Amino acid sequence: MRTHLARLGGMVVSPVETLQSLARGEGDSKEMFLWSVVVAAAAAPTRFGQAILLARTDLVAGLLDLVRVLAERFGGALIGCLAASVVAFVFERRRSAESRIGFDRIFDITTFMLVPHFSLIAVGVLASQLGLELWFLPHRLPKGPVTIVAIRLVVAYVWSVGLFAVFLKLRSNPTQEAA
Repeated sequence: MRTHLARLGGMVVSPVETLQSLARGEGDSKEMFLWSVVVAAAAAPTRFGQAILLARTDLVAGLLDLVRVLAERFGGALIGCLAASVVAFVFERRRSAESRIGFDRIFDITTFMLVPHFSLIAVGVLASQLGLELWFLPHRLPKGPVTIVAIRLVVAYVWSVGLFAVFLKLRSNPTQEAA
């Protein structure tokens, strides 16, 4: 059985094997929640720290502020995961009943497809801390002219969309056994 860190690295190094192991039941979307918190804290340390300080005085307000920071950073990605999960679930209906995987497993797989997105955010944060501002990386919230926003969104999500296409290709044969 693969460890959590092996699955994270596997999404970048050997995505087909990792997608197959996720389809077999290894990994869980809850594992990715921890990484979303860590990446959000790295990308927006001031906002994250303010939310933690607020939670010390008013727990509910602080937790709501933490949720706001996470939603601001990853709301679009989470909506994309849900949409991809629905598409994959409908696609999965073509398979025989014994080789299908359920919606919860599909959602787990699509959340792991965000690993490249999180990696790009981490690289952008690290480069920023070293004084090198790579404007096209998704470590800053997308704003500015439409072309700049479009470039940043493509850079942020093209790898994840590619992983989704690979997953659909792996699951495309309705008669093959579960991946």
